[in-house]
Amino acid sequence: MSGRARGFTLVEVMIGLALLAMLMSLAAYGVQMGARSWTRAETITADLDDIETVQGWLRRLIVRALPAYATADPANLSILFTGEPDTMLLVAPQPATQGTGPPAAQRIFLAPANGAPGLFVRWQLNAPQGAPPAREDLLLDHVAMLRFGYFGPAEPGQPAGWQDRWVNRDRLPDLIRISITRDRKGLRPWPDLIVATRVTSNATCLYDASSSGCRRVR
Repeated sequence: MSGRARGFTLVEVMIGLALLAMLMSLAAYGVQMGARSWTRAETITADLDDIETVQGWLRRLIVRALPAYATADPANLSILFTGEPDTMLLVAPQPATQGTGPPAAQRIFLAPANGAPGLFVRWQLNAPQGAPPAREDLLLDHVAMLRFGYFGPAEPGQPAGWQDRWVNRDRLPDLIRISITRDRKGLRPWPDLIVATRVTSNATCLYDASSSGCRRVR
């Protein structure tokens, strides 16, 4: 038996280094996949939070909508409500007041926000004089499409159905539908939000038999 210490050959060393490199690559790939899965889980969770928060806010806004008259003219029975396919204006209690604040005209629309379209609310107190300047708040970023629908009769006496526009009416629509599409890949589709208005007609509008219509009493 030789007295020399047995070592590793060059081939064995190369094979060992190759195996070590493969193990390190597999470990790095596992860490990378874990990080991607974690990031995706965070994105999905944030998206679910966005859906719950924004749709909850919009639901409360519509439920609290007020059929306020558009003008002080006693002969004008129009409600201050403008429903277009891509924007909506209504009167509801001032935001962040739990439904007990003064009436405010609030418009929901899309506008640029940090380089991408965002969902905004622009609101101003519905006061004839001394109202503060209008304020805009971002509700949701990265919104590719916003679409509204309004359920009610197209004309008095006609059957109710979904309408693209609700303008210059003497009552609020029975239902309001809001469709939102995000512009970021990987985000789950938003379900349509359909909310019933609580009060559709102004309480000061009484039926007038002589005209077979509505009459403002104050």
